[in-house]
Amino acid sequence: MLGPQQLVQVALYAVLALIGILSFFSPAVVHSTSSAVANRPHGLLHVIAFAVGSTMAIMVLGYLSSVIGAHITAPRLLVVRIAGVGIVALGVLEFVPMSAGLFQRELMLPTFRTRDRAGSSLNSLYLGVRLILGWVPSFSPIVLAMLLFAVSANSVSAGLLSTTAFTVGFLVALLASRLAARQAARVIGRHVKSLRIWMKVCGVGLVVVGFMVLTGWMNGATDYLSPVTIPSNETTANSSNANSSNANANDTANETSTNSNITTSAKLVDAPDLDLVDQFGIHHKLSDYEGTIVVLVFWSTESKASISALGDLQSYYADMIVSAQKEEQQELESQDTASGNTANTSTGNLSGSSSATTATSRPAVTVFTVVMSTSSESATQATANLSNTVDSSTASGDTSVAQQRAALLASFASSSESSITSLLATDGYTFPVLFDGSGASFEAYGVDGLPKTYVITTDGRIAGSVTGALTADQFKRIVDEGIATETASTSTSNTATSSAETTNAGA
Repeated sequence: MLGPQQLVQVALYAVLALIGILSFFSPAVVHSTSSAVANRPHGLLHVIAFAVGSTMAIMVLGYLSSVIGAHITAPRLLVVRIAGVGIVALGVLEFVPMSAGLFQRELMLPTFRTRDRAGSSLNSLYLGVRLILGWVPSFSPIVLAMLLFAVSANSVSAGLLSTTAFTVGFLVALLASRLAARQAARVIGRHVKSLRIWMKVCGVGLVVVGFMVLTGWMNGATDYLSPVTIPSNETTANSSNANSSNANANDTANETSTNSNITTSAKLVDAPDLDLVDQFGIHHKLSDYEGTIVVLVFWSTESKASISALGDLQSYYADMIVSAQKEEQQELESQDTASGNTANTSTGNLSGSSSATTATSRPAVTVFTVVMSTSSESATQATANLSNTVDSSTASGDTSVAQQRAALLASFASSSESSITSLLATDGYTFPVLFDGSGASFEAYGVDGLPKTYVITTDGRIAGSVTGALTADQFKRIVDEGIATETASTSTSNTATSSAETTNAGA
């Protein structure tokens, strides 16, 4: 049984196939296919050659776009948003009159013709390649939109799948029109003027797909989390015992990886530990939350983007609390039904939220935010830390980088703890806000922009990060993505362990 996200993906690929079918009725495509078979015997052979040429061209472009997207170092959220805006813009372009603007001019590769049968088939193949590689009104914006979608895909295979869906739709229309050539020619001849209507329908489809990419509905095919690289001189934010936290972080890193600066889907970076106090005076240590997914958001009162994102974070946090309460209540009722003893069951669930987690395959989620609070004491400590950073880097000959990093960290400083607490109370924000007076946590996580969100797996590794403001729905989706990343990483690790044990046993 397909879940909601899987159904959305199936619907997406169906829409892409439908766009492929409708794109065939572009005047440029109709003209090109007519040229491929005009006044030639063996018309089906020429159509097949045309189909092979166009398919090869678009699949190669789709593959290259997917590879480029997979290797882009920019934040994934930014890539997805740019792709979404581009797809919407290309959809809108379908409504521009054909006689208007630079984009309505044809830019095509030169043509050639041969008289022999083999050369004629080769010419038909070339016409198919020429159609995809050139720029023609109506059709080329659709192809470019498909390539943008491939760039935003979360893997090369996902990008190829989207390109394949579009190509299959295009080929179905192409071959169907040839098998029913007379009827198709008659219908197209009678409704030439209405072909633009089909292109506008394609435009509407592209706008819908673009908005789905922008809003996160396509998160099953695209992703938001970017791989994370932790600085090699890994420090740990611990306002009370920095040495203890550093030891814990180093021990964890040594257990898992000898090269924690490289992040892949199979090897995730260990999250530096945190040991901080929130606005309610409650002490939190990140390592104490092992077994839950942790959403960690770094922000500042001096960052407009951070402030604008707090409302959506509060909405997500409130929904998360309600969902956790419902899950716990359902677990209580389930245990009560099984045991027939309500009192004993209720008492057994007073230990915490882990009981709900064990009953389902989905782990519990914890949300923390971190701010670099300032006070007379903490400002002095932060300045000292930044000076040490500059001094150590100057000794290694990397003065400019150290100064830039120090300036960046200094720009993350917020108001005093009392001012932040007042802001949270005034606006009704109830999520935990951890105060980091020294800025050590910002340095340990390599924060390079605000707001910055990290998703930490149940075993204390970083699934990925997102720079920029997120909606409540996008917070939910990055959690889903983090869970999927952890599952894939664990599965890969288990497979490698089993293979190693088998090899050792054989030896």
